Amino acid sequence: MLNFESFGVESIALNSSLAELVPGIGSDQTALKELIALSSFSAQSSGGAASPTYGTDAEDILIGDSDTDQLYGRRGCDVLYGVAGDDTIFGNQASDWLWGGQGHDFLNGGQGDDALAGGLGQDSLVGGSGDDWLWGNQGDDTLKGSSGRDRLWGEVGRDRLEGGTGQDFLYGGHGEDILIDSDGGDVLTGGPWADEFWLCGGTLGPTKITDFQVGRDRIKLLNMNLAYDDLTLKNGELGAVISAGDIELAQLAGVDASQLVEKDFIFGNAKAANELQAVIEQVLQTTHLPGATAAVAAPDDTVWIGAGGVSELIQEMPMGIDDRFQIGSVTKPMVATVALQLVQEGRLSLEDTLTDWLPTAITDGLEHSQYITLRHLLNHTSGIPDFDDVLLSDLYEDQSLGLKSRTNEEILAQYVYAQPSLSAPGKAYSYSNTNYLLVGEIVETVSNTSLAKVLRKQIFEPLGMQNSFFSPQESIPGGYTYGYFDGDQNGMPSVDVSALNPSFDGDGGHAGIVSTARDVARFTQGLLEGELLAPETLKQMTTNGVPVGDGTFSGLGIFLDPQGYTVLFHGGSWLGWSSQLLYLPNQDTTISVITNFKSQASSQPEVKLLQDIGLSVIDNFKDYFVEN
Repeated sequence: MLNFESFGVESIALNSSLAELVPGIGSDQTALKELIALSSFSAQSSGGAASPTYGTDAEDILIGDSDTDQLYGRRGCDVLYGVAGDDTIFGNQASDWLWGGQGHDFLNGGQGDDALAGGLGQDSLVGGSGDDWLWGNQGDDTLKGSSGRDRLWGEVGRDRLEGGTGQDFLYGGHGEDILIDSDGGDVLTGGPWADEFWLCGGTLGPTKITDFQVGRDRIKLLNMNLAYDDLTLKNGELGAVISAGDIELAQLAGVDASQLVEKDFIFGNAKAANELQAVIEQVLQTTHLPGATAAVAAPDDTVWIGAGGVSELIQEMPMGIDDRFQIGSVTKPMVATVALQLVQEGRLSLEDTLTDWLPTAITDGLEHSQYITLRHLLNHTSGIPDFDDVLLSDLYEDQSLGLKSRTNEEILAQYVYAQPSLSAPGKAYSYSNTNYLLVGEIVETVSNTSLAKVLRKQIFEPLGMQNSFFSPQESIPGGYTYGYFDGDQNGMPSVDVSALNPSFDGDGGHAGIVSTARDVARFTQGLLEGELLAPETLKQMTTNGVPVGDGTFSGLGIFLDPQGYTVLFHGGSWLGWSSQLLYLPNQDTTISVITNFKSQASSQPEVKLLQDIGLSVIDNFKDYFVEN
């Protein structure tokens, strides 16, 4: 059970429909052939690259050998070639060319307009931010464009292509492929085999499918609540048009709408969607929770997003599915991720100490600062006391303190330096917000920019998290929901804390991100399904954690519960808001829940909501949930 409490390339045939939908696609073949020429160029170069190999801030050519390599570019426009072996290749900043060669490779372009080619083997390609080219070549490959206007070719094999955010072009090639448009506006061409086109609808208009063959290909609708009776099928200028309500989902070039029947579609579990919404309504009716939003990415790849209650109690403004909240300590996994990205680039080490990166004005006040490492901060074994309890005690006495902005140095001086260490570094687990305040300081020092800019470039933009902001350092157009707190510790939302200054507790990496349930779920999937970190780095983050004491373990920015169903999780609260993220790796399931209330009572409605949503997912997707 879940312990919820503990938490050689084929040219594309240009038929008339495709030529209309994708102007200029023929000229793109020249650029693609230039990318393919990388293989002969690299084969003439000497191998022997050590693992890992790092580039410089200039333009680099990094070449691996027949073994397993780890190649990391940095700020220049780099060329990286793995040759053979199961390689990890990261372009990072600027516009890079990445070639996996033989073997099962992992390629991530990072920032910039990148070109990625998998070569032979079952490869995983992630474009990152920018307008990228991704080519799987031979093998059963996974291609993810992430953000930007990307072009993805699966080529030979049973490939999975996902455009990500932005208007993308996806071509499956030879093989039974899956082509995914999660936000609308993409152009999908499956190729001559039986393919599946997965659609979610979105703000960028209908998906354009250029070669759908009735009786051969199928369309999967990723909105969990949709059924065949919800669809409208009619003919448009180019062919069949598929709509759900007022939303035009897809255009099928050259297809007559009358040819489409129910078996041409794959639907989600509408019953599950209805029950999940009912869970929100039930918890709201039986508790004093003002409002909530939740998102579920189910084991069958369908998605549900729901909301209930109100975002403001006086005028009773209805809660919307994309309303924003302070997510408190759910900020920590995101800050840990950008820190680990610096580690995998070789710009930072998990064994670096506080005195390696922070000024003496900070380190002189912290006992054992010369021995406390980044690893200790990330897994809460530094022994540094938490500033939060003392700060909140002062805030309860004088609520005007919440209206003031404070620097991290002020927080440390007033609430940390006078407290004794809880343990020697690395000896014991003790959760401390101070740890992540300091991680934020280190990230800013190493990257020489603000934490807000780092989070935006490294996480928000690549994952298309358009409703996420680091509130202590950047403005939030449209603001976020009201937040409530039970000042009498009776479960009643009696105190409106919406006027809290976002930096009343500093601007470190411990809290401060404003986001939505949709964006938190997107981050969780992006992180734990390999879009942000190299496989080796992600393994370090999520395994070999330190015992917390309740059967769970603290990793590097995320917690692990191996009891029953394996769960990776993190929770958060920020006085008037509460948030939770859950990921079940064996079931590939993500749950995020956010509320505009934080209760101090023993029966916490936000915990009940998370538990009931989790149990509903398990009940409705029984075939995926087998006890460990």
